Amino acid sequence: MSLTTLGTDEGFLEPSLPGQSNPAPFENLHADIYRRLDMNRRAGLSNRTLDWAPTQNDVVNGHRNVYTTRQASRNPRLLAAFQPGAGAAYTLAAVPMDGRKATGTILDSTGKAIASPGDLSRGPVGAMSSAAGLVSLDLGTGRSNGIFCQWLTMADTDLGATTQYVARTTDASNYIGLSRQAATNLRVTRNVAGTPATERDITIPTTTPATGNAFGLRLDGTSAQAFLNGVKLDDWTLNAAAQGLTGTRLGVVIAAGAHVYNPISYFEAWSLTPVTGV
Repeated sequence: MSLTTLGTDEGFLEPSLPGQSNPAPFENLHADIYRRLDMNRRAGLSNRTLDWAPTQNDVVNGHRNVYTTRQASRNPRLLAAFQPGAGAAYTLAAVPMDGRKATGTILDSTGKAIASPGDLSRGPVGAMSSAAGLVSLDLGTGRSNGIFCQWLTMADTDLGATTQYVARTTDASNYIGLSRQAATNLRVTRNVAGTPATERDITIPTTTPATGNAFGLRLDGTSAQAFLNGVKLDDWTLNAAAQGLTGTRLGVVIAAGAHVYNPISYFEAWSLTPVTGV
């Protein structure tokens, strides 16, 4: 199969450079950040620390199977996959930026609209919001119960908790979120009616990079698990207040002022059981 055929099959309109196995020319899928994203996906869906190392082909093909439109539609468990640079990587191969887009005009790989507090300016692997607040998509009625969600961090640093990576979200005041409080601390927060409270403080390794990490959250009824770069960190029963959060949106909440340097990067959600009609 030629590269041009492969690209067309994935919804890519132009061929790769000769000999190139990656039909997204503005993404280096051999970079460590994509390996972390792939490993975390495998760990979260299997609900255990990944105890084997994916090959580079596993990483590249896994990414394309999630973040290209035609391949994503063939996956019965994939609920959503937002790739900020999709317009640049898969539609406009010769253009590294896709300009500013208004809320509701950007779609993820499954066709869901991205809602944002302001315009989004997209680059190859990240998007900048013109305003602080919730950037999210709706997974659909009944889709937020048994799910694994993950986000790739792309800020200058994860530290300071200026971005909340959120699931079971109704709005910026109601969600279950992940954020990095310090070099060795990952915090799970429940925000109910605008009153955030710590759900879980989790110690993470001192070797965790300052940015470019895959944060994962698995929610199945009242049980929850947290993942980081392919490692299962913690397993607990949600607080009663957190159990009452049943929103169906997934995304990120960016703090006031933080949107100027905290790009929004990849995030995705998976059903823990096969679904149809997503």
